[in-house]
Amino acid sequence: MDSVDIKIEGGAELARRLRGLTDRIMTNVLRGMVLAGARVIRDAARAAAPILQGEAIRRHFGEVAYRVWLGVGGDPGYLKKAGIIASGGRGTRDEVVARVGITHEAFYGGFVERGTVHAPPHPYMRPAADGSASGAVSRMTAYAGERLDKEAAKNA
Repeated sequence: MDSVDIKIEGGAELARRLRGLTDRIMTNVLRGMVLAGARVIRDAARAAAPILQGEAIRRHFGEVAYRVWLGVGGDPGYLKKAGIIASGGRGTRDEVVARVGITHEAFYGGFVERGTVHAPPHPYMRPAADGSASGAVSRMTAYAGERLDKEAAKNA
């Protein structure tokens, strides 16, 4: 899958507010902030994901995808309901990462997004990421403010 990088301006104010926290709490605040933004994108992707019925899955993506679909309960809305997740990724000491992606059980979501030789693409992840980036940044900012206020109250 492609990746989308979101950079937030105003880091000086955030850095000033983070300065008084321990490294562990600071990292936890940043992880929560990034994950809150990823959840906005996840929700947009879920809303945009198409719902395919069993025979459409078999016809477009083959027997293996159809059997996997049956294995997750044969739910036509599985990709929309549970197939797209947001999770914390592996960052580094200086980087906090969150990912929005498709579960292993809903692997066919990648075929839906990009298309196959048998089916045209129905993009939903990239448009969701592009269209909800500003909402994700707003949610990240709100989360950071709420969490920093909470940590300040604990230390007061």
